Amino acid sequence: MKIERKQEDFRIRNVKRIKRSRFPMSLFAIYLGVVLLMAGVHTGILVVAIKAHWNLIVQILFPIIYWGIVAGGLTLFTRKKVRETYEKPMLNFADAAGKGAAGGFFGGGSFSCRRFFGEDITDTQRRAERLSGCND
Repeated sequence: MKIERKQEDFRIRNVKRIKRSRFPMSLFAIYLGVVLLMAGVHTGILVVAIKAHWNLIVQILFPIIYWGIVAGGLTLFTRKKVRETYEKPMLNFADAAGKGAAGGFFGGGSFSCRRFFGEDITDTQRRAERLSGCND
């Protein structure tokens, strides 16, 4: 009972660690900093608009356009991070799996146990014991 509980606790800790590593704190800090900076700029825009007596339509449209640009910039940044963090490694993994399935790790062509181990085995029993799973 105690062993099962320890295994369950270990599994929960590992799951939490894995989930934490997908979205590092540095990425959160970048987003927080950017949003705070952009909110400060927004406040500055509002103060300038009121002091300069801008037209009401301009006072409404300018922040909307501004936040559209900010949202577009954050979207492009997120897209770049996702591509670097997830897509490129998955494409590399898929290429490696394709090479392995096609025999690319062994110089192309089909896999040969004799060629791989560099010997000619004639005794069927020894061959079955040493190279189980190879079909030469």
